[in-house]
Amino acid sequence: MEVFEFNFLAVVSWVAILVLASIFLYANMLRLLGKEPPNLLRLEVTEETTRIAKTVRAWIKEAIRWLFLVGAEKEWPVFVGAVAALLLLSYIGSCMDLLTLVYMGTLVGMAVPLTYVKNEDKIKRFVGWLREKHKRYYQIIDEKTIQKIKSRIAKEKKTE
Repeated sequence: MEVFEFNFLAVVSWVAILVLASIFLYANMLRLLGKEPPNLLRLEVTEETTRIAKTVRAWIKEAIRWLFLVGAEKEWPVFVGAVAALLLLSYIGSCMDLLTLVYMGTLVGMAVPLTYVKNEDKIKRFVGWLREKHKRYYQIIDEKTIQKIKSRIAKEKKTE
């Protein structure tokens, strides 16, 4: 893949998007035609003898179940969110190698908990401040727009 300048993570993301989109289309076509989708919850992969192979098998099995769950889900936003996340992962994968991404993930995974423990009080105060600010903005938006919309709907219902 290096010869054609493809990154592993980008290719895996593209394949996952293709599989997810095809499952989504398949499940919706079955629903439109009124047919019962096949039960894929009992998807079995042969069990390996070593602990590492069992772990990899469990990860792959969980990923396949997740793909089928999101692909067969009736909710459009779940599907769009999954495709968007995979596209973002593909973009990140095209910017750097998998080894660099793993290295950066390891560094962040080691630094974030330490930073949180060290600055826990400041972080909790900041999160509380953000929540209060969010509540104020929500109240403003609720007063200006949502209440007006609700009152218009109520007036329309009364006139009918």
